Amino acid sequence: MKKEKENEFYVFLPLVIYITIILIIGIVMFVVFLNKYDWNEIFPYILLAMLILLPICIFIWGICTMACKITINEMGVTRRLFGVKKRFIAWKEVKEIRIKNPIAGWIFISKKSLGNWGISRCRLSRATIYLMSTSKVIETLKKYCPQKELLQNL
Repeated sequence: MKKEKENEFYVFLPLVIYITIILIIGIVMFVVFLNKYDWNEIFPYILLAMLILLPICIFIWGICTMACKITINEMGVTRRLFGVKKRFIAWKEVKEIRIKNPIAGWIFISKKSLGNWGISRCRLSRATIYLMSTSKVIETLKKYCPQKELLQNL
């Protein structure tokens, strides 16, 4: 069981950043509306949307995309959300493993060639599993990936 825990990684760090940015935007918009407009009929609905609904929607989106557990083992790469398998890519199906570095490094494991795709398009592709790039993740990929030519970009 301990060996399996060493191969599990979370895509979680950016969630805190997203929620913080949305909350700051909501508070700034609240202050702007409070100073600019009088208390009228529409103001409570604007307040509700800015400070409650928008952060909750972003939080749910963040959990669905960033709180997944990625397991790398000898069979392939598995992505799970709350224990439910969302996606699995066997090593024989992997066409490309690539690191993209806009702010923090992201590793993309894909069933098809990524070409010159940007990071947003790579993340939206159903044929990819992505996670934050760390030295532990790279070591685990080098240990389990049977196709060593895919690891040249790491």
